[in-house]
Amino acid sequence: MYSKCFIKYPTAALNVLWWKVNSSTLLTTNNRTNTGDKRFQARLKDENTNHWLLRIKYTKPSDAGVYECRIEGDFEASIFVFLHLQKATAVIQGSVPDGTRLVEVGTTLRLSCFLVNSIESPKYIFWYKENRMINYDLDDGESIREGRQGSELIFPTARLSHTGNYSCVPSNADQANLYVKVQTKVKRKC
Repeated sequence: MYSKCFIKYPTAALNVLWWKVNSSTLLTTNNRTNTGDKRFQARLKDENTNHWLLRIKYTKPSDAGVYECRIEGDFEASIFVFLHLQKATAVIQGSVPDGTRLVEVGTTLRLSCFLVNSIESPKYIFWYKENRMINYDLDDGESIREGRQGSELIFPTARLSHTGNYSCVPSNADQANLYVKVQTKVKRKC
């Protein structure tokens, strides 16, 4: 997560300080981190435009709140940034309220997982059946397609043995779960 601070009239004799307002914690002064929490880093993005960035690595709920970028030197000014964090979550497309998807034997079974509230692509997305990772244990034409913000588990021909609990587990979001029940005939609602 990055917060920006732009100084319109730069001078050589100034300091840029980042504070977490509700805790009165001085996080950084110029490029130096002042807190013991090394997740916080400030850097000058561009000397010509004098854009300063505060980076918070591996954000957690307690990082939410108001941050102040304070300029001290020939003149003083502040800008305030409110950081609202949303938890990234995975969703299996077509999930139903009771968490069960009915599939007919012999049809194609597609489980499409995508991320909600994620600002970056996951490093990986693993699929599990009954708490056992199956990404590297597929057979009979089964496959996984990876996309920038999701993954799709495909069974070209659904079998009774495909019945079970499936989980989509991304590296950077909460997992999604779905129970798949493969049966010989699926009653269609009109």
